[in-house]
Amino acid sequence: VALHSLVLSMGQSLLQNGLVQRGKVIVILIAGFWRGPRTGLILIGSGSSALLVHQLVPGVWYILAGALGGVAVAALSSLAKGERA
Repeated sequence: VALHSLVLSMGQSLLQNGLVQRGKVIVILIAGFWRGPRTGLILIGSGSSALLVHQLVPGVWYILAGALGGVAVAALSSLAKGERA
């Protein structure tokens, strides 16, 4: 029982540390190319489309879906502003 508790606590600690480290990397990447609220909108579109496809389609198609989702949001946002895409 003691060994089981030790293994569980170690696993939980590793999982939490891994998630924290990934979070730091994501924040650093976003900070590197942040250009304002429009960037946030594009990231939300990209991330949500990637997450949706990851849940529904087997394989790594979510990577392509995330890229296309970000491009689609950027194009729509440019059209809404009246900019040339």
